[in-house]
This record gives sequence, structure tokens and C-alpha cells, in this order.
Amino acid sequence: MAFGWRCENIHLAQSWQFDISLYKAFWNDRLTLKLACKDLFGSIRQKATIYSDIREIYLDKRLDTRNLELTVRYNFNPAKSKYRGKGAANDVKSRF
Repeated sequence: MAFGWRCENIHLAQSWQFDISLYKAFWNDRLTLKLACKDLFGSIRQKATIYSDIREIYLDKRLDTRNLELTVRYNFNPAKSKYRGKGAANDVKSRF
């Protein structure tokens, strides 16, 4: 039976992405539009190096995650606040 040293290290490179979105509300927030672009520059990348006893493994992967989203929401029955009570902390605040 052979015993040997087993040493593994992994180096992960930094990655970044740039997301941007625009939001607009109409008619007292009944209609809202949101346009979002994720990973605008297509910059997400996985880079890693795995070091082992007898080998080095390199990983360099570009991910295709760029997308464009349009969200449209319409609220048919906007609820107005029906709470008419007094806050529990008002007693404490009045003592100060």
C-alpha cells in the first residue's frame, strides 16, 4: 500500500457583470413598466485553475447570460391604507 502527499489548490479569477434597468409608473402606480438589461457587456466569465499533485486543470468558460426583460404590471384594485389606529410607540415617544 502506497501513501503519498495529496495537495490540491484552486485559483478562481474575478468576474463581473453590468446590469441596468429603467422603471416608470403611470396613473398613480396602477400601471408600471420596467425594462432591464442584464450582463450588458457580456462579461461574465468563469476562469479557474486547479493544481494537483500531477496535473493542472484550466477552465475558461464564457457564459451567455445577456438578456433583455420587459415587465408590465397593472394593479386593478389598488388598496388604500385602512389602518386608523395609533401606534404602540406613541406612549413611549410622548414620555420623552
